[in-house]
Amino acid sequence: MAKKSNKNLLTLGLSILIILMAVLVALNSWIVWQLRPPTLFVSAGIEIPAGYVQARADIFGNVVSLTAGCDQLTATVNDAQAEAILTGLQNITSYRPLTHDMIRDIVEFFDIDVLAVRIDRMENRTYFGRLLLQQGNRGLSLDVRPSDGIALALRTGAPIWVNQSLFEQHGVRIC
Repeated sequence: MAKKSNKNLLTLGLSILIILMAVLVALNSWIVWQLRPPTLFVSAGIEIPAGYVQARADIFGNVVSLTAGCDQLTATVNDAQAEAILTGLQNITSYRPLTHDMIRDIVEFFDIDVLAVRIDRMENRTYFGRLLLQQGNRGLSLDVRPSDGIALALRTGAPIWVNQSLFEQHGVRIC
């Protein structure tokens, strides 16, 4: 009887924990929405926007490299971001999925297309980007950390677009 009581308490405790986490996620999403509302758009097909080039991502230790033709941009990321990008490049899902694996599964379940990740600008040595999503004829453009956008793009096959001016101002020629 004591085992059943402990199991019921554990189940109740886990249920309360899950509810609290859901409330915190909803509250956080609402706060972020208020601070940085997403941009809605309607897409009739996806093309590389003017002034952007499609880039290939690589990771070397904690350095992310974006390459387009003979131009290359690099940025340093933390260990978790590096692992997320590396596992995306290697198409690996571990026995415990990373956040980006979960997001990929969610967008697939809800039939949402990850159209592209766009890296727009750099301010105070920090890159800023947008994640472009589409469900049916509705689109959504969300503020995204480029490392998260890259990790998700690698998992979904979405292109990575980089503002050409970033290569000109902060990149190096490798050819």
